[in-house]
Amino acid sequence: IYGSFRPQIVNEDTTSFGDGASRWGIMGQHDLGNGQAAFYRFERKLDTSTATQSEGGRLSYAGLKGGWGAAALGQQWTPYYGTVASPSDIFASTGISNYTGPFRASNMVTYALPGGMPVGGAIGFIVDGESDLTDDLDNTSLGLTFGAGPVKIGLGVHDEALSNRTRVGLSVSGEAGGFGYAFMVEDTDPQEGDGGSTPWAITGSFAGFALQYADADLPVDSTAWTLGYTYRVGKMSRLQLAYESADIAEDDKFVARWRVDF
Repeated sequence: IYGSFRPQIVNEDTTSFGDGASRWGIMGQHDLGNGQAAFYRFERKLDTSTATQSEGGRLSYAGLKGGWGAAALGQQWTPYYGTVASPSDIFASTGISNYTGPFRASNMVTYALPGGMPVGGAIGFIVDGESDLTDDLDNTSLGLTFGAGPVKIGLGVHDEALSNRTRVGLSVSGEAGGFGYAFMVEDTDPQEGDGGSTPWAITGSFAGFALQYADADLPVDSTAWTLGYTYRVGKMSRLQLAYESADIAEDDKFVARWRVDF
């Protein structure tokens, strides 16, 4: 059993108490012999401001793994998010303001390459995730990673049958001398009423501080920057502060969160 409690105070024109993506879950695995193992994970949203479980789950899947890789079925992180956006998604208080792709997806079958290889990756097929589609296969999500010394390069593709839109994303991330960095850019197909979009973000972190600048062109041209600081208290607790300023928002946003993981 594990969890993360994240009560927070948010100031955006007015000050309010809220929750910053608290969750609890169960996860585990058992040995099947011959290097094979079965694994599972179930995770639910919590709202510490009202002491309730939020509607909808976060993760719920089961699978098998071995020297051949890993396969799972259920609601999972999409390979596209894990490859393109995850390295830049360091602000647990505010998130990535310009990321347009999916985070988690239900009804997904995934396969991930085994670890320890020069190239890593995963592919996911979302089956019957949209009730108004006639096709059996709704979306396809792909992520590949390449290691080059201290630099990690990711390439992702997410194809959506419902909107007939394909997203392609690139990420570059790494750490050197205690300084962390991440860059992400997406490109989406044009659709009726828009000419597609190419949002991007660049992030740097050092000694608990982090700064991110994001640029987007849909639904309108916009930019945003976020400054954050994380102060760890012991092994399980941390104070997280974040200040976000976006040119399309009426007010800047300040978040103060106390996070306890177990």
